Amino acid sequence: MVAKTEKDPPKYMRLSANTQYELAQGIEAAAAAAQLGDEAGLTPSCYQICYQQLTDQLQEEYLLKTPASLNLERVEDNKALQAALLSWIPLCAAQWQLQGGDPAASARFQAEFKLVVARSLRDGLDIMSARDIWRFDIQRNIEEVQKYVFAAVDQYTL
Repeated sequence: MVAKTEKDPPKYMRLSANTQYELAQGIEAAAAAAQLGDEAGLTPSCYQICYQQLTDQLQEEYLLKTPASLNLERVEDNKALQAALLSWIPLCAAQWQLQGGDPAASARFQAEFKLVVARSLRDGLDIMSARDIWRFDIQRNIEEVQKYVFAAVDQYTL
């Protein structure tokens, strides 16, 4: 006889519910549990973690100081994170040029900037996991912000 080593999946994930109503109840209970996490103020701190990682790595990469106009305290949702990320593009591009970057080689700046952004956001997600505050919906929002910023960087010209 083989011992059962895997835990049963949560009720909301079981597709063997007797009715669709029971399945819907399980999904609603999971959504309500996720909202309880929001009430504790975890969502804003998740976006703040990602933004702090981004700020630290951009400052290191481009030898920048955080301008007061970027207001680190106000990055509490995906829209604020996106706006803050977009505001870094011209600052980093100007600094890249001052450090000897050739304006004709803007593709190199774009690639380097995207690498820093991707690494920063991935590090932020890792920190959230380590602090046990990671949520799938936040990761999905951060990935959407990253796609939008990558598209904006691709359109940016020096």
